[in-house]
Amino acid sequence: MEKGVLDGVDAIFGTHVFPTVPLGQAGICEREMMAGVDIFKLKIHGTGGHLSTPHKTRSALYPALEFMNQISVLRTQAVDPFETAIIDTGYFHCGTAENIIPAEAEIIGNVRAYNDELRAEIKRRMEKIVRGLELAFEVTCDYEHHFGYDSLVNDPDMAKLYRTACEEVFGAENVITPQPAMGSEDFAFYLKKVKGAFSWLGVGDGGTGSNGLHSGSFFASEQALLPGMQMMANVALCFLNSEA
Repeated sequence: MEKGVLDGVDAIFGTHVFPTVPLGQAGICEREMMAGVDIFKLKIHGTGGHLSTPHKTRSALYPALEFMNQISVLRTQAVDPFETAIIDTGYFHCGTAENIIPAEAEIIGNVRAYNDELRAEIKRRMEKIVRGLELAFEVTCDYEHHFGYDSLVNDPDMAKLYRTACEEVFGAENVITPQPAMGSEDFAFYLKKVKGAFSWLGVGDGGTGSNGLHSGSFFASEQALLPGMQMMANVALCFLNSEA
């Protein structure tokens, strides 16, 4: 993209196999379809020591626990009830032994949301929480918050055209409007540059095609290949024959 590969492109369409959509069906949303994702990393530096003299230390554990509590509260304080966001951790490490007060703690997690302005607001609020930890617990913190994949938002007109193309391949009854997913997709970057839309190609067959994406047990049925190719070819033809 930085080298201009999308310059002059009129429209762009993509798809991804999806286990929650039944084999023989396709799913497409008119607007928001997949969430944007951000990665946050917090390292807390305190002063460790023996558990018999906690007053001479600045444990990293308690500010780490407070951070976990604060981001949980943040979901209710910063997120409009009519929107949604995930603020959660996948990694928490603190301590080395039962009688040693930990000097360091590390937390790594994600923020996921469809609204990019909300993602920025959550980042701002989390940075303030970290500054508060330093003051309240007399520790120092290293905090990183990186914006990752953009939220995947279809162009409504292109989504309608895509739906029509899908219906001509699968039949109208087999083209669904799924609930948007909190997973992320790098195709979102293309949609920021060029109008277009994204779909899910159903591979859910009650067997390996219904297992979780990117798991070792997932294997999409080859029965989805031909209709998938027909779908992509047809959306290209529909766009070329349209006035969009």
